[in-house]
Amino acid sequence: MSEVIPLLEKLQNLEITLNEAEILHGDRPEVDDLKKKCQDIRRQIDTDALARYDRLSRHGLSVVKIINDMCMGCHMIIPKGDLNRMTSGKEDAICPNCGRYLIL
Repeated sequence: MSEVIPLLEKLQNLEITLNEAEILHGDRPEVDDLKKKCQDIRRQIDTDALARYDRLSRHGLSVVKIINDMCMGCHMIIPKGDLNRMTSGKEDAICPNCGRYLIL
């Protein structure tokens, strides 16, 4: 799971850029290039992780940072034990409250 989160973060950033480019530029070659990059990243990601990402992205960001032990998606403190298990790889880096992917 830890190798998937950087890909999801990259995909999220590209999709945000793509949405902005579509609004500003319409249908240009640059927009098509961004779409291809997004598709390439999507092919590298497990289908279950991608389905969760897509479900979460309908309501905002799917991949968020942790700052001061707090999920920046739901602003809840993540217990130290959970953070330790996530950091050591014993548990997936997913917020126990909102279910977003966490950047540790």
